[in-house]
Amino acid sequence: WNKLFTNSKNRIKKINEALPDFIDLLVMVLPTTSPIPALSFTAERSNGPVANEIRNLVRTVSSRGSASDLESFNLAADRLASPEARAFITTLQNAYIEGVPAVETLKQQSDSLRRLFYQSKRAEAKKLPTKLIIIFAIHFLPLLIILAMLPVIVGMGTGL
Repeated sequence: WNKLFTNSKNRIKKINEALPDFIDLLVMVLPTTSPIPALSFTAERSNGPVANEIRNLVRTVSSRGSASDLESFNLAADRLASPEARAFITTLQNAYIEGVPAVETLKQQSDSLRRLFYQSKRAEAKKLPTKLIIIFAIHFLPLLIILAMLPVIVGMGTGL
């Protein structure tokens, strides 16, 4: 269970790290074409879990009728499984199905994700001194104890 939870958490972390770059590439292409060709173009030129799921979304939307487009987008949102990715997929869904302009919304999402990523890295950096103290204590204290006991041990050996 722990391994599954850790893998899931790492996948969500990778998705949130890759999403801003994917969105930025998409924003460059989206004003010139409709959402599905823009997604296909961007996914072909990207790597990572977001690009893989978008490739699957494009295949699914391209192969099914118009009645299942909503289901295809919902399935992609479920597979990406992070709230940020779900908001991204919802924006794409609105752009594709309802024809809502999505470029500004996607830019805002990208900026928000970059701020969120920066804050999470900053929080990790703030935890680093505590981790270093623990590592230092675990590795350095036994050495100090041995060095403190060394004169006693040597004294006992020479006294015999």
